[in-house]
Amino acid sequence: MRKLVSILLTNLILLSCSVTAFAAEVQLDGNTDETQISVYAKAEYSIEGEYTAPVEDGNGSASAGGDTVTVEDAPAGAVQLVVVPIPKTEKDAHSWLAGCLTDYGTPLAAYEVYFLAADGSKISADGAKITVNCPTYSGTLTVCSVTTDGKIAQLSAEISDGKATFTANGEGYYVLAEKKAPDPGTSDPTKPTDPSKPTDPSSPTTGDDTQLTLWIIIAIISGVALIVLLIFYKKRKSKK
Repeated sequence: MRKLVSILLTNLILLSCSVTAFAAEVQLDGNTDETQISVYAKAEYSIEGEYTAPVEDGNGSASAGGDTVTVEDAPAGAVQLVVVPIPKTEKDAHSWLAGCLTDYGTPLAAYEVYFLAADGSKISADGAKITVNCPTYSGTLTVCSVTTDGKIAQLSAEISDGKATFTANGEGYYVLAEKKAPDPGTSDPTKPTDPSKPTDPSSPTTGDDTQLTLWIIIAIISGVALIVLLIFYKKRKSKK
């Protein structure tokens, strides 16, 4: 009886291992095909809201929410680029960003950008060069990073031909915003000063273009005449 039970258990274990191995082989083949199609071949998002692309020689490019995000100089060990845009349908998120960027501009698009290593671990985009192709955006653009606790850093960016290029600082989201116009009466530090306009705030333009040279000469003559009269008066008084 014990021998029969042992034989039955042995057969069940072998059958179980065979089924498991067969299932694992089928699943592995499925995952391999799916990975090649959804990530490496098409460079489309494999998880809802995340757009991915392979990184080769430190470079990668992914289409995200209608814009193209390209990276250069990716960190060592990065094999996959991940771009997570904040869609405009997320009104609460965009309202929060607008509140954070009140002094900088109006948010147009925001992305979380990072990399994955071969083992699936997350790698920061700090130091990577990022270019966002955004031909549909008009106005003067600026780029800021915004952390989840509202810390803002305005990044130096090159804006030209519908593209914004900047170096990532590895913090939070990267936001493209329409730059805030300067308040009336204040000068924009990015624009050269007009030499025809006074720059000294203590000397405002009054509209009176009268030459002051004539009045200065008259004042000098009057002063000299007054001094002469005083001397003449003293001499006359001393003689008496």
